[in-house]
Amino acid sequence: MHSHIVVLVLCLTSTLAQTIVSFIGANDTWDAQHSPYLVVGNLTLSAGQRLTINAGVTIAFECGAYLNVEGAQLTVLGSAEQPVIFNTTFGCYWGGVQMIGVDTTVTNGAYYTGSVLSNVIISRSYIAVHVAYKTRRYKKTTQTQH
Repeated sequence: MHSHIVVLVLCLTSTLAQTIVSFIGANDTWDAQHSPYLVVGNLTLSAGQRLTINAGVTIAFECGAYLNVEGAQLTVLGSAEQPVIFNTTFGCYWGGVQMIGVDTTVTNGAYYTGSVLSNVIISRSYIAVHVAYKTRRYKKTTQTQH
């Protein structure tokens, strides 16, 4: 009887996700066309890596799994009409997004470099977003009119 339950869970998992993710490449982009994404295990985005998540993407994490951003660039570009959704499909809680050594530069009020989360819905997570050792740099340029 237990083997039938496991098969049922695996079948449900594979039908809920269009794209199964267990690692992040050096420069990945997730888009709505390949959504929803099922994250299997913890993901780490290390220094030098970049992950861009476009509007309309839904990401489902396994129970207890998290996204760890360590000095890398995470750019989440949801919109009011198509937010990016971080969730879990298993009726449990996932770990959340942990950002360590995040570096963001803002020039004249506009985003320039670093990590950005825009129009994101995070649900059923232990900690939505945890930011440690955050550095913000603000640059203001002066234009001279002649």
